[in-house]
Amino acid sequence: MEDIGVRDRCRVGLCAGQGWGAGRFLSVFRKRRAPGTAPPPPPPPADPIGSIDLGLVPWRLQPAVQQAISAHRNWAEVTGSISAGPLRERLSLLGEQVQAGVLELYATAVRVGEVERVLASLDPPGATEAYKAARRQALDGHPPPELEALEARFGSVQRMMNLVADADEQLRVIDARLLAAVARGAELAITADPGALAGLGADLDAVVRELGSVRESLVSFR
Repeated sequence: MEDIGVRDRCRVGLCAGQGWGAGRFLSVFRKRRAPGTAPPPPPPPADPIGSIDLGLVPWRLQPAVQQAISAHRNWAEVTGSISAGPLRERLSLLGEQVQAGVLELYATAVRVGEVERVLASLDPPGATEAYKAARRQALDGHPPPELEALEARFGSVQRMMNLVADADEQLRVIDARLLAAVARGAELAITADPGALAGLGADLDAVVRELGSVRESLVSFR
């Protein structure tokens, strides 16, 4: 068989060292997704804290999220000011927990906003007034046929309002604990005591777990 020559082989993508050789050409087809399969999830952002969108957070919770972001920034500054060694390594590891706490706080605040939008669509004032009017008719001896449905709607609205109020209160308390943990970490960094940071790690773990519980209560509410 006649050799097609180096120039011709390169022309069809078969010459050695060419970026789109036969092996890579075929690999493109091997990597194609099968029909009907979901695309892979996007990679996480390089800077998760920098990717936080305060526009998704209810305005009254934005200060808490902003404080948490500042606390994370302060932690990074404290860690960067420490000389290389066990203390800095420990602070770096705890910094990951601080970041997890900030992101969990943000995700929970976003979820509060989502529940609020659903709640607003149910017209809480209108639901309350309609139920009270039906109750007055029932007390006068003329219960309207829609009383049971109005009561169910009123109950759902009240439970959602209570859920949001409870989440607000818990978020503020947990945010204060996160800030306290960061301040404690800065204090321990000054005293250069890596062993004392063990208790701080437990505190940060507790903060992240409690935030997760609050968000889960909001996620599971349908």
